[in-house]
Order: sequence, then structure tokens, then C-alpha cells
Amino acid sequence: ELDSDYAGAHRELGWILRKEKQFDLAEYHLRRAVELNPADGCGWTYLGNLLWGKGDFSAAEDAFWNAHDRAPSEWHPNWELACFYEDRGDKERAARFYHKALLASSNEAVLLFHYGRFLIRQGDRESGKECLQRAYRVDPEYDKARQLLREVGGANPDEG
Repeated sequence: ELDSDYAGAHRELGWILRKEKQFDLAEYHLRRAVELNPADGCGWTYLGNLLWGKGDFSAAEDAFWNAHDRAPSEWHPNWELACFYEDRGDKERAARFYHKALLASSNEAVLLFHYGRFLIRQGDRESGKECLQRAYRVDPEYDKARQLLREVGGANPDEG
């Protein structure tokens, strides 16, 4: 209310509204955020995730590419594209963006978890388990990594 042109406020309000399942209002605020600050990769990522969730895959892909274009060598936009392409069944693109994300940062638990799960789904169980182990070591509180590691390895993640 103090500054209706404050892009960061629109971005964060949009993300909160998305979590509250107020999708139309969330989309309004996220679009307003990227209109006010097109250089904000985070705003584009939030918009991409909202559109992806709504099933507007073409617009989601465009938003993720806008985020990527703002920071092509950072892990997060590459990871978002990897997850998006994995979900869409484009394994080659997914693998390429997972690799780019890992080159940018090899110690992000969420990235390691998703890449490990991707590898397991592709039939590379051992490499996938290694990624899950690394995710768990980076963040021992990451329950998703611990649970999947137990499912695929049958071992206690704390034992390596």
C-alpha cells in the first residue's frame, strides 16, 4: 500500500497467495512484479512455478527461461529448468540443466536430491544413491533425501 510499484512486495505477495491457493490473484501480483522489475530472476521463477502448477506449460517455460537469462551460470534457474523438463519428459534437456546447476553449486541439498531421484528414475541407481547421500550429508534434516535413500538403498543414511 505504501508503494504500489514496489516489485519485491508484489513478488512476495504473489508467492504467499500461491501458497494460499489464490492463483488468479497470485498471478496478477507475480506478473506485476516482473513488469516492474524484469531483471528479477526470482520473480520470473515464482511466476514460472505458478504457471507450471496451473498447467500453462508454454508460459511456464518462457518464465523459467526469463529467469535463466538473468543468471545463466547460477544453480537455481538451471535447476528449475531441469525439474521442468524432467516433468515434461524431456530427459536430455533435464540432464543438461542438472549438470549446469551442479557445475554452479554442488552443495545444494535440494539440487542433489532432485538429481539423485532423476538418476534413479533413469536406471542409474548407484549414482542416484550417491547424490542422495551427498544431499543428506549437506542437510541431515532433509527428510525427503533420507526417506528416498532408505527406499533405494535399504541402508541407514547415517551409515554412508
